[in-house]
Amino acid sequence: MTQVAAVLDVTRPFSRAEAAAAGLALAELRRVTYRVVFPGVYLGAGTELTPALRAEAALVPFPANAVASHASAARILGLPIPTLPDEHVTVLQQRDRRHRRGIRCHLATTTCVMNVRGVRVSTYEQTFVELAELIPLVDLVVVGDHLVRKGQTTIEKLVGFCATSPHPGAAGSPGSRGIRAPRRRLAHGDAAADAHRSGGAARACRQPHHPGRLRPAGIFEHPERTLAKIHRLLQERGEPGAPLRPSDAWRPHFPGRS
Repeated sequence: MTQVAAVLDVTRPFSRAEAAAAGLALAELRRVTYRVVFPGVYLGAGTELTPALRAEAALVPFPANAVASHASAARILGLPIPTLPDEHVTVLQQRDRRHRRGIRCHLATTTCVMNVRGVRVSTYEQTFVELAELIPLVDLVVVGDHLVRKGQTTIEKLVGFCATSPHPGAAGSPGSRGIRAPRRRLAHGDAAADAHRSGGAARACRQPHHPGRLRPAGIFEHPERTLAKIHRLLQERGEPGAPLRPSDAWRPHFPGRS
């Protein structure tokens, strides 16, 4: 019986096994016609490697229910995060965790997923709590503000999700003890609400335990002033782990602003 080779779409990431099923030998994969995205994962050399395709390539070695998460999800969703190495994949069972160069594999008991151009990606709220593990407070404030301003979520949804999510980046989760308190506060929505409400939709930073109310001109108009107020609140509340002085990490996100 004659075997028919499988049809291979080289404009999407594919594995060595899929190449073999299509009749491509390993020697052919080493030619300039193809590029190695990750060990054992290939793409046609003429195809632009977008964030979505790179994340899709990272998913190739994993089961079909694996998810592009953390920084990979953020890049696909167009969120303003600092440059971070590696792609991030979340799996749901320990036996599915695999070590690959350039890929960080996370384990979760449950996760929230949506489909973006054929790629399984963490939802906006899920991505937010995942980023709480990776990026500094100021960068997380910027992400929260972006999500709400763009209508990708609301403060209420974000706070509600963070209150119930078992993810270590969410406040109150069993694994959150290893995350600095300012990040836990932000993941719980307080600092995200501060950032958003100072940025346009409302004029006041939320201060549940403070008698006064702040009325900053806006995070995008005066980011340094807004950051100083958030920093002061953290210190007034005695948040453990709060920095002694605000960082300048925000400046690349707001060129020409102070």
